[in-house]
Amino acid sequence: MKSSPTMLTLTLVIAGGTASFFMPAVSIAAIHISGDVQPDQSGLSTTHDARVGESGIGSLTIDDGSRLASNYGTIGASTGSSGSVWVHDSGTAWDIERDLVVGSFGQGVLTIQNGASVSVGRDTSLGLWPPGSGTIEFDQGTLTTQSLYADFDDLAGAGTIHTQGAIADEIDITFSPTLGLSQQIPLNQLPDQNISLNLNPTQQGSLGAGYDGAGSITIRDGISVNSYEGFLGYLQDSSGRVTVTGADSQWNIERSLFVGQEGHGVLHIADSAAVNVGLWTQAGRRPGGTGVIEFDHGTLNTDTLAVDITELKGTGTIYANGLVAEGYDLLFDASHGVSQAIQLNSQPGQDITVHLGQNGLGVLGVGRKGTGSLIIRDGVSVLNDFGYVGYLEGSKGQATISGQGTRWWPYSSLFVGVAGDGELTIEDGALVQTEHLTLHSLPDYYEGSSYVNLINGGMLAIRGEADGTIMDFYKLIYHQLSDGYDTLRYWDATRSDWAGITGATPGEDYTLEYFDSGEFEGYTMLTVHTTPEPGTLLLLGFGYAACFNCRRRI
Repeated sequence: MKSSPTMLTLTLVIAGGTASFFMPAVSIAAIHISGDVQPDQSGLSTTHDARVGESGIGSLTIDDGSRLASNYGTIGASTGSSGSVWVHDSGTAWDIERDLVVGSFGQGVLTIQNGASVSVGRDTSLGLWPPGSGTIEFDQGTLTTQSLYADFDDLAGAGTIHTQGAIADEIDITFSPTLGLSQQIPLNQLPDQNISLNLNPTQQGSLGAGYDGAGSITIRDGISVNSYEGFLGYLQDSSGRVTVTGADSQWNIERSLFVGQEGHGVLHIADSAAVNVGLWTQAGRRPGGTGVIEFDHGTLNTDTLAVDITELKGTGTIYANGLVAEGYDLLFDASHGVSQAIQLNSQPGQDITVHLGQNGLGVLGVGRKGTGSLIIRDGVSVLNDFGYVGYLEGSKGQATISGQGTRWWPYSSLFVGVAGDGELTIEDGALVQTEHLTLHSLPDYYEGSSYVNLINGGMLAIRGEADGTIMDFYKLIYHQLSDGYDTLRYWDATRSDWAGITGATPGEDYTLEYFDSGEFEGYTMLTVHTTPEPGTLLLLGFGYAACFNCRRRI
Protein backbone atom coordinates (compact mmCIF):
# COMPACT_ATOMS: atom_id res chain seq x y z
CA MET A 1 0.00 0.00 0.00
CA LYS A 2 1.03 3.64 -0.35
CA SER A 3 2.75 5.36 2.54
CA SER A 4 1.25 8.46 4.10
CA PRO A 5 2.43 11.84 2.87
CA THR A 6 4.32 12.44 6.10
CA MET A 7 7.90 11.30 6.61
CA LEU A 8 8.28 7.65 7.56
CA THR A 9 11.58 6.20 8.71
CA LEU A 10 12.69 2.60 8.23
CA THR A 11 15.64 1.66 10.40
CA LEU A 12 17.77 -1.40 9.74
CA VAL A 13 20.69 -2.93 11.56
CA ILE A 14 23.00 -5.00 9.36
CA ALA A 15 24.66 -7.75 11.33
CA GLY A 16 26.10 -11.06 10.25
CA GLY A 17 24.83 -10.62 6.69
CA THR A 18 21.16 -10.31 7.74
CA ALA A 19 18.86 -7.35 8.23
CA SER A 20 16.60 -6.97 11.26
CA PHE A 21 14.34 -4.19 12.49
CA PHE A 22 15.16 -2.17 15.64
CA MET A 23 14.06 1.07 17.24
CA PRO A 24 15.74 4.21 15.78
CA ALA A 25 17.64 4.80 19.02
CA VAL A 26 19.92 1.82 18.34
CA SER A 27 20.20 2.16 14.57
CA ILE A 28 23.43 2.28 12.60
CA ALA A 29 21.66 2.65 9.24
CA ALA A 30 18.61 4.50 7.97
CA ILE A 31 16.27 4.43 4.98
CA HIS A 32 13.66 7.19 4.70
CA ILE A 33 10.56 7.15 2.52
CA SER A 34 8.09 9.95 1.94
CA GLY A 35 4.87 10.20 -0.06
CA ASP A 36 4.00 7.72 -2.79
CA VAL A 37 6.39 4.78 -2.28
CA GLN A 38 5.41 1.13 -2.69
CA PRO A 39 5.71 -1.07 -0.76
CA ASP A 40 5.72 0.75 2.57
CA GLN A 41 8.60 0.57 5.01
CA SER A 42 7.83 -3.01 6.08
CA GLY A 43 8.03 -4.40 2.55
CA LEU A 44 11.23 -2.94 1.14
CA SER A 45 13.36 -6.05 0.57
CA THR A 46 15.01 -8.11 -2.13
CA THR A 47 11.79 -10.07 -2.64
CA HIS A 48 9.84 -6.90 -3.51
CA ASP A 49 9.97 -4.22 -6.18
CA ALA A 50 10.72 -0.70 -4.99
CA ARG A 51 8.40 1.77 -6.78
CA VAL A 52 9.04 5.41 -5.95
CA GLY A 53 6.38 7.67 -7.43
CA GLU A 54 3.91 4.94 -8.38
CA SER A 55 1.08 7.30 -9.30
CA GLY A 56 1.87 10.46 -7.28
CA ILE A 57 4.94 12.11 -5.76
CA GLY A 58 7.34 9.98 -3.73
CA SER A 59 10.89 9.98 -2.47
CA LEU A 60 13.36 7.48 -1.03
CA THR A 61 16.59 8.32 0.79
CA ILE A 62 19.29 5.76 1.61
CA ASP A 63 22.12 7.05 3.78
CA ASP A 64 24.39 6.50 6.79
CA GLY A 65 25.96 3.32 5.37
CA SER A 66 22.67 1.47 4.89
CA ARG A 67 22.21 -1.08 2.13
CA LEU A 68 18.79 -1.57 0.53
CA ALA A 69 18.14 -4.64 -1.65
CA SER A 70 15.28 -4.70 -4.17
CA ASN A 71 14.04 -7.01 -6.89
CA TYR A 72 13.12 -4.31 -9.46
CA GLY A 73 13.41 -0.55 -9.04
CA THR A 74 11.16 2.04 -10.69
CA ILE A 75 11.32 5.81 -10.18
CA GLY A 76 8.37 7.67 -11.72
CA ALA A 77 6.20 4.76 -12.79
CA SER A 78 2.96 6.25 -14.17
CA THR A 79 2.05 9.22 -16.34
CA GLY A 80 1.93 12.30 -14.14
CA SER A 81 3.93 10.69 -11.31
CA SER A 82 7.25 11.92 -9.95
CA GLY A 83 9.88 10.00 -8.02
CA SER A 84 13.23 10.89 -6.47
CA VAL A 85 15.83 8.62 -4.91
CA TRP A 86 18.94 9.84 -3.05
CA VAL A 87 21.75 7.42 -2.25
CA HIS A 88 24.59 9.11 -0.39
CA ASP A 89 27.56 8.60 1.91
CA SER A 90 30.41 6.14 1.61
CA GLY A 91 29.33 2.53 2.16
CA THR A 92 25.71 3.29 1.33
CA ALA A 93 24.24 1.19 -1.50
CA TRP A 94 21.08 0.33 -3.39
CA ASP A 95 21.38 -3.20 -4.81
CA ILE A 96 18.76 -4.06 -7.47
CA GLU A 97 18.66 -7.68 -8.53
CA ARG A 98 16.99 -7.13 -11.90
CA ASP A 99 16.10 -3.88 -13.74
CA LEU A 100 16.09 -0.21 -12.78
CA VAL A 101 13.89 2.26 -14.67
CA VAL A 102 14.37 5.97 -13.97
CA GLY A 103 11.32 7.60 -15.54
CA SER A 104 9.06 4.84 -16.86
CA PHE A 105 5.95 6.85 -17.86
CA GLY A 106 6.55 9.52 -15.22
CA GLN A 107 9.44 11.71 -14.11
CA GLY A 108 12.37 10.13 -12.26
CA VAL A 109 15.58 11.41 -10.69
CA LEU A 110 18.29 9.24 -9.11
CA THR A 111 21.07 11.01 -7.19
CA ILE A 112 24.25 9.12 -6.17
CA GLN A 113 26.59 11.12 -3.89
CA ASN A 114 29.67 11.09 -1.72
CA GLY A 115 31.01 7.62 -2.46
CA ALA A 116 27.62 5.84 -2.49
CA SER A 117 26.82 3.17 -5.09
CA VAL A 118 23.89 1.73 -7.02
CA SER A 119 24.24 -1.79 -8.43
CA VAL A 120 21.81 -3.16 -11.05
CA GLY A 121 21.84 -6.84 -12.03
CA ARG A 122 20.39 -6.31 -15.50
CA ASP A 123 19.30 -3.13 -17.32
CA THR A 124 19.27 0.52 -16.28
CA SER A 125 16.90 2.57 -18.47
CA LEU A 126 16.12 6.29 -18.48
CA GLY A 127 12.91 7.77 -19.91
CA LEU A 128 11.62 4.44 -21.14
CA TRP A 129 8.09 5.31 -22.37
CA PRO A 130 6.68 8.68 -23.48
CA PRO A 131 6.08 11.01 -21.75
CA GLY A 132 8.52 9.61 -19.18
CA SER A 133 11.87 11.24 -18.54
CA GLY A 134 14.74 10.25 -16.30
CA THR A 135 17.96 11.75 -14.98
CA ILE A 136 20.86 10.32 -12.98
CA GLU A 137 22.81 12.95 -11.07
CA PHE A 138 26.28 12.05 -9.84
CA ASP A 139 28.30 13.74 -7.14
CA GLN A 140 31.25 11.34 -6.74
CA GLY A 141 28.96 8.30 -6.83
CA THR A 142 29.10 5.01 -8.78
CA LEU A 143 26.57 3.12 -10.91
CA THR A 144 27.30 -0.51 -11.86
CA THR A 145 24.87 -2.10 -14.32
CA GLN A 146 24.80 -4.91 -16.83
CA SER A 147 23.42 -2.64 -19.60
CA LEU A 148 22.79 1.10 -19.84
CA TYR A 149 19.90 2.45 -21.93
CA ALA A 150 20.16 6.23 -21.71
CA ASP A 151 20.51 9.49 -23.53
CA PHE A 152 23.97 10.43 -22.26
CA ASP A 153 22.74 14.03 -21.94
CA ASP A 154 20.56 12.80 -19.05
CA LEU A 155 23.65 11.84 -17.03
CA ALA A 156 24.76 14.83 -14.96
CA GLY A 157 27.57 15.74 -12.57
CA ALA A 158 30.76 13.87 -11.75
CA GLY A 159 30.92 10.13 -11.15
CA THR A 160 31.62 6.66 -12.54
CA ILE A 161 29.60 4.10 -14.49
CA HIS A 162 30.66 0.47 -14.96
CA THR A 163 28.69 -1.46 -17.59
CA GLN A 164 28.91 -4.51 -19.86
CA GLY A 165 26.77 -2.89 -22.52
CA ALA A 166 25.44 0.51 -23.59
CA ILE A 167 23.42 2.11 -26.35
CA ALA A 168 25.82 4.78 -27.60
CA ASP A 169 23.95 8.07 -27.57
CA GLU A 170 25.37 11.50 -28.38
CA ILE A 171 28.75 9.80 -28.81
CA ASP A 172 30.79 7.71 -31.28
CA ILE A 173 32.57 4.58 -30.00
CA THR A 174 35.23 2.61 -31.86
CA PHE A 175 36.48 -0.89 -31.05
CA SER A 176 39.75 -1.95 -32.66
CA PRO A 177 42.86 -3.95 -31.68
CA THR A 178 44.57 -0.65 -30.86
CA LEU A 179 41.74 0.81 -28.77
CA GLY A 180 40.70 -2.54 -27.29
CA LEU A 181 37.38 -3.83 -25.97
CA SER A 182 37.44 -2.40 -22.44
CA GLN A 183 37.34 1.36 -22.74
CA GLN A 184 37.12 4.33 -20.43
CA ILE A 185 34.94 6.84 -22.25
CA PRO A 186 34.71 10.38 -20.87
CA LEU A 187 31.25 11.93 -20.88
CA ASN A 188 31.90 15.66 -20.67
CA GLN A 189 29.91 17.24 -23.45
CA LEU A 190 27.64 19.18 -21.07
CA PRO A 191 28.57 21.92 -18.60
CA ASP A 192 29.73 20.39 -15.29
CA GLN A 193 29.43 16.86 -16.75
CA ASN A 194 32.45 14.75 -15.85
CA ILE A 195 31.47 11.08 -15.88
CA SER A 196 33.76 8.16 -16.62
CA LEU A 197 31.90 5.46 -18.58
CA ASN A 198 33.83 2.21 -18.17
CA LEU A 199 32.50 -0.01 -20.94
CA ASN A 200 33.52 -3.67 -21.09
CA PRO A 201 31.21 -5.34 -23.66
CA THR A 202 30.33 -8.96 -22.95
CA GLN A 203 27.65 -11.40 -24.06
CA GLN A 204 25.67 -10.44 -20.94
CA GLY A 205 25.26 -6.78 -21.96
CA SER A 206 23.24 -5.16 -24.75
CA LEU A 207 25.10 -2.98 -27.24
CA GLY A 208 23.99 -0.50 -29.85
CA ALA A 209 23.67 3.08 -30.97
CA GLY A 210 21.01 5.78 -30.82
CA TYR A 211 18.90 5.50 -27.66
CA ASP A 212 17.07 8.83 -27.62
CA GLY A 213 19.33 10.81 -29.96
CA ALA A 214 22.09 9.97 -32.42
CA GLY A 215 25.12 7.74 -31.91
CA SER A 216 27.42 5.32 -33.67
CA ILE A 217 29.68 2.33 -33.06
CA THR A 218 32.51 1.11 -35.28
CA ILE A 219 34.03 -2.40 -35.02
CA ARG A 220 37.12 -2.67 -37.20
CA ASP A 221 40.52 -4.16 -38.01
CA GLY A 222 39.80 -7.76 -37.01
CA ILE A 223 38.44 -7.27 -33.48
CA SER A 224 35.51 -9.36 -32.20
CA VAL A 225 32.83 -7.76 -30.00
CA ASN A 226 30.21 -9.75 -28.08
CA SER A 227 26.82 -8.67 -26.75
CA TYR A 228 23.55 -10.15 -25.52
CA GLU A 229 21.28 -8.08 -27.81
CA GLY A 230 21.81 -5.30 -30.31
CA PHE A 231 19.73 -2.13 -30.82
CA LEU A 232 20.09 0.62 -33.44
CA GLY A 233 17.66 3.53 -33.15
CA TYR A 234 15.94 2.56 -29.90
CA LEU A 235 13.36 5.26 -29.09
CA GLN A 236 11.22 7.31 -31.45
CA ASP A 237 13.17 9.90 -33.50
CA SER A 238 16.52 8.35 -32.53
CA SER A 239 19.12 7.23 -35.05
CA GLY A 240 21.96 4.75 -34.65
CA ARG A 241 24.63 3.39 -36.94
CA VAL A 242 26.94 0.41 -36.44
CA THR A 243 29.76 -0.29 -38.89
CA VAL A 244 31.58 -3.64 -38.84
CA THR A 245 34.48 -3.60 -41.27
CA GLY A 246 37.63 -5.55 -42.10
CA ALA A 247 38.58 -9.20 -42.36
CA ASP A 248 37.89 -11.15 -39.12
CA SER A 249 35.98 -8.21 -37.61
CA GLN A 250 32.86 -9.58 -35.94
CA TRP A 251 29.87 -8.52 -33.90
CA ASN A 252 28.54 -11.60 -32.10
CA ILE A 253 25.02 -11.18 -30.69
CA GLU A 254 23.71 -14.00 -28.51
CA ARG A 255 20.03 -13.23 -28.99
CA SER A 256 18.47 -10.64 -31.35
CA LEU A 257 19.47 -7.59 -33.38
CA PHE A 258 16.96 -4.80 -34.06
CA VAL A 259 18.01 -2.36 -36.76
CA GLY A 260 15.52 0.43 -36.12
CA GLN A 261 13.50 -0.39 -32.98
CA GLU A 262 11.30 2.73 -32.89
CA GLY A 263 13.84 5.07 -34.53
CA HIS A 264 16.10 4.64 -37.54
CA GLY A 265 19.01 2.22 -37.67
CA VAL A 266 21.74 1.46 -40.19
CA LEU A 267 23.97 -1.62 -40.02
CA HIS A 268 26.94 -1.54 -42.41
CA ILE A 269 28.96 -4.76 -42.94
CA ALA A 270 32.01 -4.35 -45.16
CA ASP A 271 35.30 -5.83 -46.34
CA SER A 272 34.79 -9.48 -45.31
CA ALA A 273 33.46 -8.61 -41.82
CA ALA A 274 30.63 -10.62 -40.26
CA VAL A 275 27.68 -10.05 -37.92
CA ASN A 276 26.47 -13.22 -36.17
CA VAL A 277 23.01 -13.23 -34.54
CA GLY A 278 21.67 -16.13 -32.47
CA LEU A 279 17.94 -15.44 -32.95
CA TRP A 280 16.18 -12.63 -34.85
CA THR A 281 17.57 -9.94 -37.12
CA GLN A 282 14.81 -7.40 -37.75
CA ALA A 283 14.76 -4.13 -39.66
CA GLY A 284 12.11 -1.80 -38.22
CA ARG A 285 10.89 -3.78 -35.22
CA ARG A 286 7.97 -1.59 -34.12
CA PRO A 287 5.57 0.74 -35.95
CA GLY A 288 7.52 3.86 -36.91
CA GLY A 289 10.87 2.08 -36.76
CA THR A 290 12.93 1.94 -39.96
CA GLY A 291 16.15 0.15 -40.73
CA VAL A 292 18.66 -0.57 -43.45
CA ILE A 293 21.30 -3.31 -43.66
CA GLU A 294 24.09 -2.26 -46.01
CA PHE A 295 26.56 -4.75 -47.45
CA ASP A 296 29.92 -4.04 -49.02
CA HIS A 297 31.16 -7.63 -49.37
CA GLY A 298 30.20 -8.56 -45.81
CA THR A 299 28.24 -11.45 -44.26
CA LEU A 300 25.24 -11.68 -41.93
CA ASN A 301 24.61 -14.99 -40.13
CA THR A 302 21.27 -15.16 -38.30
CA ASP A 303 18.73 -17.70 -37.17
CA THR A 304 15.76 -15.73 -38.55
CA LEU A 305 15.81 -12.74 -40.90
CA ALA A 306 12.80 -10.38 -40.90
CA VAL A 307 13.13 -7.64 -43.54
CA ASP A 308 11.63 -6.11 -46.61
CA ILE A 309 13.98 -6.69 -49.53
CA THR A 310 14.19 -2.91 -50.02
CA GLU A 311 15.90 -2.73 -46.60
CA LEU A 312 18.84 -4.81 -47.90
CA LYS A 313 21.38 -2.88 -49.95
CA GLY A 314 24.71 -3.47 -51.65
CA THR A 315 26.63 -6.68 -52.28
CA GLY A 316 26.88 -9.40 -49.64
CA THR A 317 25.77 -12.73 -48.25
CA ILE A 318 23.16 -13.79 -45.69
CA TYR A 319 22.85 -17.20 -44.04
CA ALA A 320 19.51 -17.80 -42.27
CA ASN A 321 17.52 -20.70 -40.87
CA GLY A 322 14.24 -18.79 -41.06
CA LEU A 323 12.82 -15.93 -43.09
CA VAL A 324 9.91 -13.54 -42.65
CA ALA A 325 9.78 -11.91 -46.06
CA GLU A 326 8.12 -8.88 -47.64
CA GLY A 327 8.37 -7.78 -51.20
CA TYR A 328 9.32 -11.32 -52.12
CA ASP A 329 7.26 -14.45 -52.91
CA LEU A 330 8.54 -17.53 -51.08
CA LEU A 331 8.11 -20.76 -53.03
CA PHE A 332 8.91 -24.26 -51.82
CA ASP A 333 8.20 -26.96 -54.41
CA ALA A 334 9.80 -29.86 -56.23
CA SER A 335 12.13 -27.50 -58.12
CA HIS A 336 13.18 -25.21 -55.28
CA GLY A 337 13.17 -27.48 -52.21
CA VAL A 338 13.29 -26.56 -48.55
CA SER A 339 16.88 -25.26 -48.44
CA GLN A 340 17.58 -22.80 -51.22
CA ALA A 341 19.68 -19.85 -52.31
CA ILE A 342 17.58 -16.76 -52.95
CA GLN A 343 19.11 -14.10 -55.16
CA LEU A 344 18.00 -10.56 -54.33
CA ASN A 345 18.84 -8.15 -57.17
CA SER A 346 15.64 -6.27 -57.89
CA GLN A 347 16.82 -3.01 -56.30
CA PRO A 348 19.42 -0.62 -57.77
CA GLY A 349 22.91 -1.80 -56.84
CA GLN A 350 21.54 -4.81 -54.95
CA ASP A 351 23.34 -8.15 -55.27
CA ILE A 352 22.66 -10.21 -52.14
CA THR A 353 22.44 -13.98 -51.81
CA VAL A 354 20.26 -15.36 -49.00
CA HIS A 355 21.14 -18.96 -48.15
CA LEU A 356 17.98 -20.25 -46.45
CA GLY A 357 18.81 -23.36 -44.46
CA GLN A 358 15.46 -24.34 -42.88
CA ASN A 359 16.84 -26.41 -39.99
CA GLY A 360 13.48 -26.54 -38.23
CA LEU A 361 14.48 -24.03 -35.55
CA GLY A 362 13.82 -20.77 -37.37
CA VAL A 363 10.69 -18.79 -38.21
CA LEU A 364 8.92 -18.73 -41.56
CA GLY A 365 6.40 -16.13 -42.57
CA VAL A 366 5.19 -13.45 -44.95
CA GLY A 367 3.72 -10.01 -44.48
CA ARG A 368 5.58 -8.56 -41.49
CA LYS A 369 5.06 -4.86 -42.31
CA GLY A 370 4.09 -4.99 -45.99
CA THR A 371 2.83 -7.59 -48.44
CA GLY A 372 4.18 -11.05 -49.14
CA SER A 373 3.15 -14.53 -50.23
CA LEU A 374 4.20 -18.06 -49.34
CA ILE A 375 3.50 -21.17 -51.44
CA ILE A 376 4.34 -24.73 -50.39
CA ARG A 377 3.38 -27.46 -52.88
CA ASP A 378 4.40 -30.66 -54.71
CA GLY A 379 4.59 -32.81 -51.58
CA VAL A 380 7.25 -30.63 -49.90
CA SER A 381 7.30 -30.69 -46.09
CA VAL A 382 8.50 -27.54 -44.28
CA LEU A 383 9.24 -27.62 -40.54
CA ASN A 384 9.63 -24.43 -38.47
CA ASP A 385 9.46 -23.33 -34.87
CA PHE A 386 6.98 -20.48 -35.54
CA GLY A 387 4.96 -19.31 -38.52
CA TYR A 388 3.57 -15.83 -39.30
CA VAL A 389 1.10 -14.70 -41.96
CA GLY A 390 0.38 -10.95 -41.60
CA TYR A 391 2.20 -9.52 -38.55
CA LEU A 392 2.47 -5.74 -37.97
CA GLU A 393 -0.23 -3.14 -38.57
CA GLY A 394 -0.92 -2.61 -42.26
CA SER A 395 0.67 -5.87 -43.36
CA LYS A 396 -0.95 -8.45 -45.63
CA GLY A 397 0.26 -12.02 -45.83
CA GLN A 398 -1.01 -14.79 -48.08
CA ALA A 399 0.03 -18.46 -47.64
CA THR A 400 -1.14 -21.37 -49.78
CA ILE A 401 -0.35 -24.98 -48.87
CA SER A 402 -1.32 -27.22 -51.76
CA GLY A 403 -1.26 -30.85 -52.89
CA GLN A 404 -1.19 -34.39 -51.51
CA GLY A 405 1.72 -34.97 -49.13
CA THR A 406 2.43 -31.23 -48.77
CA ARG A 407 2.86 -30.14 -45.16
CA TRP A 408 3.63 -26.96 -43.27
CA TRP A 409 4.48 -27.70 -39.66
CA PRO A 410 5.21 -24.61 -37.50
CA TYR A 411 5.29 -26.85 -34.47
CA SER A 412 5.27 -24.28 -31.65
CA SER A 413 2.79 -21.71 -32.95
CA LEU A 414 1.21 -20.37 -36.11
CA PHE A 415 -0.05 -16.78 -36.21
CA VAL A 416 -2.47 -15.90 -39.00
CA GLY A 417 -2.91 -12.17 -38.52
CA VAL A 418 -1.53 -10.48 -35.41
CA ALA A 419 -1.97 -6.77 -36.06
CA GLY A 420 -2.13 -7.17 -39.83
CA ASP A 421 -4.23 -9.27 -42.21
CA GLY A 422 -3.38 -12.88 -42.89
CA GLU A 423 -5.00 -15.49 -45.09
CA LEU A 424 -3.98 -19.15 -45.07
CA THR A 425 -5.44 -21.51 -47.69
CA ILE A 426 -5.02 -25.29 -47.31
CA GLU A 427 -6.12 -27.18 -50.39
CA ASP A 428 -6.00 -30.38 -52.43
CA GLY A 429 -5.05 -32.76 -49.61
CA ALA A 430 -2.34 -30.58 -48.02
CA LEU A 431 -1.82 -30.39 -44.23
CA VAL A 432 -0.98 -27.61 -41.78
CA GLN A 433 -0.09 -28.84 -38.27
CA THR A 434 0.75 -26.78 -35.18
CA GLU A 435 0.64 -26.88 -31.39
CA HIS A 436 -1.11 -23.49 -31.19
CA LEU A 437 -3.04 -21.51 -33.80
CA THR A 438 -3.71 -17.80 -33.29
CA LEU A 439 -6.15 -15.97 -35.57
CA HIS A 440 -5.92 -12.16 -35.58
CA SER A 441 -4.91 -11.79 -31.96
CA LEU A 442 -4.99 -7.98 -31.60
CA PRO A 443 -8.33 -6.73 -33.00
CA ASP A 444 -8.84 -4.43 -30.01
CA TYR A 445 -5.87 -2.37 -31.19
CA TYR A 446 -5.81 -2.80 -34.97
CA GLU A 447 -8.57 -3.14 -37.50
CA GLY A 448 -8.35 -6.05 -39.89
CA SER A 449 -9.49 -9.55 -40.63
CA SER A 450 -7.75 -12.89 -41.04
CA TYR A 451 -8.93 -16.29 -42.20
CA VAL A 452 -8.00 -19.93 -42.65
CA ASN A 453 -9.60 -21.40 -45.80
CA LEU A 454 -9.85 -25.15 -46.33
CA ILE A 455 -10.97 -26.83 -49.54
CA ASN A 456 -10.80 -30.12 -51.47
CA GLY A 457 -9.30 -32.32 -48.75
CA GLY A 458 -7.33 -29.57 -46.96
CA MET A 459 -6.39 -30.56 -43.39
CA LEU A 460 -5.71 -28.49 -40.25
CA ALA A 461 -4.36 -30.28 -37.15
CA ILE A 462 -4.13 -28.52 -33.78
CA ARG A 463 -2.89 -29.90 -30.46
CA GLY A 464 -5.84 -30.71 -28.16
CA GLU A 465 -8.99 -32.79 -28.06
CA ALA A 466 -12.30 -31.62 -29.52
CA ASP A 467 -15.40 -33.76 -28.96
CA GLY A 468 -16.53 -33.76 -32.56
CA THR A 469 -18.22 -30.35 -32.84
CA ILE A 470 -16.80 -27.45 -34.77
CA MET A 471 -17.38 -25.13 -31.78
CA ASP A 472 -15.13 -27.30 -29.65
CA PHE A 473 -12.50 -27.18 -32.39
CA TYR A 474 -12.73 -23.40 -32.24
CA LYS A 475 -11.85 -23.63 -28.55
CA LEU A 476 -8.42 -24.94 -29.59
CA ILE A 477 -7.78 -21.67 -31.46
CA TYR A 478 -6.69 -18.46 -29.77
CA HIS A 479 -8.58 -15.56 -31.34
CA GLN A 480 -10.18 -12.32 -30.20
CA LEU A 481 -12.52 -11.47 -33.05
CA SER A 482 -15.87 -10.23 -31.82
CA ASP A 483 -17.91 -10.62 -35.00
CA GLY A 484 -18.68 -14.33 -34.82
CA TYR A 485 -17.03 -17.59 -35.71
CA ASP A 486 -16.24 -17.01 -39.37
CA THR A 487 -12.44 -17.17 -39.24
CA LEU A 488 -12.39 -20.82 -40.39
CA ARG A 489 -13.94 -21.02 -43.85
CA TYR A 490 -14.93 -23.61 -46.43
CA TRP A 491 -16.07 -23.16 -50.02
CA ASP A 492 -19.87 -22.91 -50.12
CA ALA A 493 -20.84 -23.98 -53.64
CA THR A 494 -24.42 -22.75 -53.18
CA ARG A 495 -23.12 -19.22 -52.66
CA SER A 496 -20.00 -19.55 -54.85
CA ASP A 497 -18.00 -17.99 -52.02
CA TRP A 498 -16.11 -18.74 -48.85
CA ALA A 499 -18.33 -19.18 -45.79
CA GLY A 500 -17.84 -19.72 -42.08
CA ILE A 501 -17.49 -23.41 -41.38
CA THR A 502 -20.04 -23.24 -38.55
CA GLY A 503 -22.66 -23.23 -41.31
CA ALA A 504 -21.26 -26.34 -43.02
CA THR A 505 -22.67 -29.85 -42.69
CA PRO A 506 -20.55 -32.20 -40.54
CA GLY A 507 -19.77 -35.51 -42.19
CA GLU A 508 -20.59 -34.06 -45.59
CA ASP A 509 -18.60 -30.85 -45.87
CA TYR A 510 -16.02 -31.66 -43.22
CA THR A 511 -14.90 -34.19 -40.62
CA LEU A 512 -13.20 -33.86 -37.22
CA GLU A 513 -11.00 -36.58 -35.78
CA TYR A 514 -8.99 -36.76 -32.55
CA PHE A 515 -5.94 -39.05 -32.55
CA ASP A 516 -4.93 -40.81 -29.33
CA SER A 517 -2.05 -42.69 -30.96
CA GLY A 518 0.17 -42.67 -34.01
CA GLU A 519 1.80 -39.77 -35.84
CA PHE A 520 -0.89 -37.28 -34.82
CA GLU A 521 -1.29 -38.40 -31.23
CA GLY A 522 -2.83 -35.63 -29.16
CA TYR A 523 -4.05 -33.64 -32.18
CA THR A 524 -7.52 -32.97 -33.52
CA MET A 525 -7.67 -32.78 -37.33
CA LEU A 526 -10.22 -30.85 -39.37
CA THR A 527 -10.58 -32.07 -42.97
CA VAL A 528 -12.75 -30.16 -45.45
CA HIS A 529 -14.08 -32.16 -48.39
CA THR A 530 -15.90 -29.55 -50.47
CA THR A 531 -14.60 -28.67 -53.92
CA PRO A 532 -15.43 -25.47 -55.83
CA GLU A 533 -17.30 -25.69 -59.08
CA PRO A 534 -14.87 -25.78 -62.04
CA GLY A 535 -15.76 -22.30 -63.27
CA THR A 536 -14.89 -20.68 -59.95
CA LEU A 537 -11.21 -21.66 -59.83
CA LEU A 538 -10.09 -18.83 -62.10
CA LEU A 539 -12.23 -16.37 -60.19
CA LEU A 540 -10.63 -17.46 -56.92
CA GLY A 541 -7.15 -16.96 -58.32
CA PHE A 542 -8.09 -13.55 -59.76
CA GLY A 543 -9.51 -12.43 -56.43
CA TYR A 544 -6.34 -13.30 -54.50
CA ALA A 545 -4.16 -11.56 -57.06
CA ALA A 546 -6.24 -8.41 -56.77
CA CYS A 547 -5.94 -8.45 -52.98
CA PHE A 548 -2.24 -9.19 -52.66
CA ASN A 549 -0.68 -8.25 -56.04
CA CYS A 550 1.74 -11.17 -55.82
CA ARG A 551 -0.62 -14.10 -55.29
CA ARG A 552 -0.24 -17.07 -57.67
CA ARG A 553 -3.07 -19.57 -57.73
CA ILE A 554 -1.90 -23.17 -58.11
